Amino acid sequence: MAELTGKEAAVFLPTCSAANLLAVMALARPAENVVVDADSHIRWMEANSAAVTGGAQLVPVPRAGSIVDAASVAEFAERASLFGLPPLGLICVENTHNNAGGLVVSRSDMQGISSLALEYGARIHVDGARIFNAAARLGVEVSDLCVLATTVSLSLNKSLGAPYGAALAGPQDVISKVRRLQGQLGIASIHQEGLLAAMAMEALETNRGRPHLDNGGARELARLLTRHFESELAVPVPETNIILFDILVDLTAVRFCGQLAARGVLAKPRSARSIRLVVNRESRQHDLEQVIEAFAGVLGR
Repeated sequence: MAELTGKEAAVFLPTCSAANLLAVMALARPAENVVVDADSHIRWMEANSAAVTGGAQLVPVPRAGSIVDAASVAEFAERASLFGLPPLGLICVENTHNNAGGLVVSRSDMQGISSLALEYGARIHVDGARIFNAAARLGVEVSDLCVLATTVSLSLNKSLGAPYGAALAGPQDVISKVRRLQGQLGIASIHQEGLLAAMAMEALETNRGRPHLDNGGARELARLLTRHFESELAVPVPETNIILFDILVDLTAVRFCGQLAARGVLAKPRSARSIRLVVNRESRQHDLEQVIEAFAGVLGR
């Protein structure tokens, strides 16, 4: 994983959430400000562990496209300095961005944030749970999307299809600190870890070149949804394998997802009127057609 990301070292971990927490704890001192996207996974879906366990002060800022808005980060850093608050220690970026519908963050997107981090003496962590999908979309190596980051987390059980596991890659001194922090969190020793790591390695070797199939399946499903339900759903063209669409009829997202589940399609509400679908390469054309049939049933077609 270190070679794949272009970093000095890497460590195998249970989940990407654990990797994100350890990265924050290793890179930001307690009470230091950690900038995150206001809609990020770290903020909304990790039980506020960076603050509760890591002691970090999470600072949500708006997004500009797929990445935290550089102007907003700079404004916060200046105000923090003016009022004598702890410094900006870390900026977190999510690639691809889950709650933004799988938007990708390119190396050029990272340039402005990288310059800002250098200016304020901060470091950068990339939550790369779906970074393989981003690399496939952009036609670049994973390492190209990691070069401007201090650390990067990677999920092995999403686009790669491993049954378990994640990794955190970064400089040798940071990963050494992460290994010590693992012991403090009780995840330094995982029973039969070698077997789990072997399965993850097999998935990495076998499936690393396949995330473009996930992305293509999502584009095809989005096309079908738009063709059949243009007046009931607002479906954007997805960049990767996540479709985030809005409901235009009188149904809440929770109720819509419940009715889809009753028809064998699993989806997640993301707001009162928006829903997330995720597609992987095992979804064949007939599977996508069954999804369309389920949507037709919910919408009374």
